[in-house]
Amino acid sequence: AFNDLPMFDPQLCGAMVCPGNADEITKAHLRAHGGVLAESEYSWGVIEGVGRILNDGEELV
Repeated sequence: AFNDLPMFDPQLCGAMVCPGNADEITKAHLRAHGGVLAESEYSWGVIEGVGRILNDGEELV
């Protein structure tokens, strides 16, 4: 949600992840700052995104 934007400050966090059901403003912000946009929704999207970061972009098996 829009209220999530303050925690996605590139100066404060080393990695940014949002689930597929994030609002368009949040998705645009993450795209602009190199964040990971997961395809899965809700918590599954966060798990997917963190997995992509930890595995350097490779799919978790």
